[in-house]
Amino acid sequence: MVGNRIEQYRVLPTSAIVSFLKTCIATLSIARLEIDRASKREREIMQDDLFELALRQPFDTEQNAMEWFVSHRWPDGVRCARCDGSRVHETDYHPSQPYRCSDCKRYFSVKTGTIMQSSKLPLRTWALAICLLMDSKCGINSYDLARLLRVTQPTAWTLTHKIRKGFEDDDGSLFRGPVEVDETYVGGRARNQPLERKKRLKKRVVIGMLDRDTDKVRFKLIAGASRPLLCRFIYENTEDWIEVYTDEHKGYQRMRRRKHSTVNHSKGERGLTNRIESEWAVFKRGIRAVYLQMSPKHQPRYLVEYQERRNLKLLTMLEKMQTFLRRSIGKRLRYLDLIAGGPAYPPVKR
Repeated sequence: MVGNRIEQYRVLPTSAIVSFLKTCIATLSIARLEIDRASKREREIMQDDLFELALRQPFDTEQNAMEWFVSHRWPDGVRCARCDGSRVHETDYHPSQPYRCSDCKRYFSVKTGTIMQSSKLPLRTWALAICLLMDSKCGINSYDLARLLRVTQPTAWTLTHKIRKGFEDDDGSLFRGPVEVDETYVGGRARNQPLERKKRLKKRVVIGMLDRDTDKVRFKLIAGASRPLLCRFIYENTEDWIEVYTDEHKGYQRMRRRKHSTVNHSKGERGLTNRIESEWAVFKRGIRAVYLQMSPKHQPRYLVEYQERRNLKLLTMLEKMQTFLRRSIGKRLRYLDLIAGGPAYPPVKR
């Protein structure tokens, strides 16, 4: 009888303790999940408030946003966006196109003739999207942007590509050097892939250049890493007889009208191209953590995004928006053209 009592005393507390621990673990897991949800929601609210605060003064209302865009596009007075006529008056017939030209008899708005033309999104949404895209270190994907702007994901995806198109710089100025040049390869990893897919795997070649004088960079998607393609990019973007620093890739050898210096990384040499190589770290971090993958058709616009974010990093957000408005004039990117089938990699060689 005593032994049974001792055995019962030993068994019952053990099962009770196990049950109690399971209950505690389940309770803690639920509490932790609720805390994570609450903290995530708080971070979202703080992030929303942060960007709203950054744009509150000039863009607190749609009317103020309209006045800001109009004053910076036409600082000397509104002119016709279609014929550049000066005889312009406001009208109430078309709420989306509040101006009418007396010369060409056509209506227009501040969006007309820019990358924003035919867009139904408010100007405040455009301004906030530019702020989010250009202020982040590695970019922002369309799902996060849609949540912050409270629009659909396809709308946010189209909006980001139009902003990248608007930021394209077509001045064609040449770097005076010295410049650093390096290439990198973008595409899927062959590791853990089937053999047939490994055979079809084709990495894309991206070449980049950094000007030490102006601290500007340029990126371009090219058809391959051959000598004619690599050297052509250098010839098209630099002046004659400047200093060019590269690694010991054979494609950079026998460069014409350039002072060429190389660094051999395999022998432990450092320097010369460290700055342009560090740009690839930011670019590939954005691919892995933000965008996950980039199709060959849209990759040139992604390169424009990283290039201009790097080149305009010293400007304020309002100055970046002024740059976007100035460069976006005369550009169009229709949705049907955006989703149409693009050329397969490699691009056409010329």
